[in-house]
Amino acid sequence: MRLSRKTKPLILIILGIIFAFSPISATNLSCISEKKHTILDFKNKNPLIKDNLKFSAIIGKIHIDNNWTDAKSAGICTGNGTYSEPYIIEDLVIDGGSSGSCIRIENSNAFFRIENCTLYNSRKNFPSAGIRLSYVSNAHLIDNNCSLNEIGIWLSNSNNNTISSNIITNNYGGIHNFGGIYLFESDHNTISENTENTEQSNFHYSIRLLDSNNNMILTNILNSGMYLDGINNNISGNKMDKSGLGIYPGNTENFYSQNIDTTNLVNGKPLYYYTNEEYLKQNNFSNAGQIILVSCKNSLLTDLNLSYSDTGISLINSNNITIWGNMVNNNRRDGLYLFGGGNHNISNNVISYNNEYGILLVYCSDNTFLENNISYNNYHGFDCYRLENSFIFGNNINHNKNYGINFINCINNAITGNSLIGNEKCFNEAFSEGNVFENNVCRDRPSAIPGYNLFFLLSILSIIAIIISKRVKKS
Repeated sequence: MRLSRKTKPLILIILGIIFAFSPISATNLSCISEKKHTILDFKNKNPLIKDNLKFSAIIGKIHIDNNWTDAKSAGICTGNGTYSEPYIIEDLVIDGGSSGSCIRIENSNAFFRIENCTLYNSRKNFPSAGIRLSYVSNAHLIDNNCSLNEIGIWLSNSNNNTISSNIITNNYGGIHNFGGIYLFESDHNTISENTENTEQSNFHYSIRLLDSNNNMILTNILNSGMYLDGINNNISGNKMDKSGLGIYPGNTENFYSQNIDTTNLVNGKPLYYYTNEEYLKQNNFSNAGQIILVSCKNSLLTDLNLSYSDTGISLINSNNITIWGNMVNNNRRDGLYLFGGGNHNISNNVISYNNEYGILLVYCSDNTFLENNISYNNYHGFDCYRLENSFIFGNNINHNKNYGINFINCINNAITGNSLIGNEKCFNEAFSEGNVFENNVCRDRPSAIPGYNLFFLLSILSIIAIIISKRVKKS
């Protein structure tokens, strides 16, 4: 029987609903294709490619383990490895093929330069990078495009190198949160004038240092910010948009020797990094984009907008800081981070929509949190580890994705008179004792009804099927 004109649209509606609610899986054929990409192919996929790369050569991956003479004989490089005449690898396009690094150089003290190369699709075989240097010195990496990799540029145990004027974009960082440029146990390097494209940030940090000392990080343009671990690093003139400087100390002694000045801008506003200061006031934080205080005391932070940074406010081993009346929202990690120290008064702040915790507290005591709005954060409102003798009173701690307040190894704290509505769970504690939780308005977020979506879909389909059946009989 032929379907009527009125029936056909209903059938199309059914098919549309089925496709909308059905999981669709597709094989990424490009991952298994043997096709060799051309310059035009890659330029079409990545608008960051420079025009002069149309003159570049497409070759396979390069691995040099202090065998520069062989590499020169193979036509991979020119030069002699001296200061005045370094080995040069230039004008190449290398597809890492989703397996290993594009250019990997190891155990070399020769002077060399990698210039104007496009290095992409280095994945797996951890750690993979567009350029990977291990136990290398005297390298100069300049004007390369290291994008769409696990790590853009990786240095491990490599000293006295220069990384300058490279593009580092859309490097996904892998499970270890690496990102654009990563230094591990690498000292006395200069990282300057590198750029991260505005629309295509790295998944984790643009520049990350781990156990790396005496490095210069100067005048870079970064949308994914920096992570700093090491001593005596100089950070100056960097521009960070919707990001900032991340510091999560395993060893807090690292943070007394850094040289970080206010020429570093977070969303066009100064990054303030103070150590061993006292009686800081509003004029010391003029138009702040991010604030980090290390061993500071008796200071006031008020009426500031510290949003769209890494962590809006960080206090490391600081004491007696008043944080009052600030907006600390939409940060890439936490709104407020307190490590060590205590006797802080934190009141009347709005700390919301941060990507991790509203307030993260570690090894601190004798704090007061009064009448803050700590809501809609992506993990917990408060996440507390070894918090002691503190008072959380009269706060709105609502609609955080996980817990309103999470206590781990916390002792003798009072949580009273708070609004804890719409969190997955109002209050959670483990390995804790002596905490008082009373007189709070506590309503957990309702759990989703099992099978609700399927029931709703079947109901719609049943109604439409009945309508179609009746119309078919009439026709």
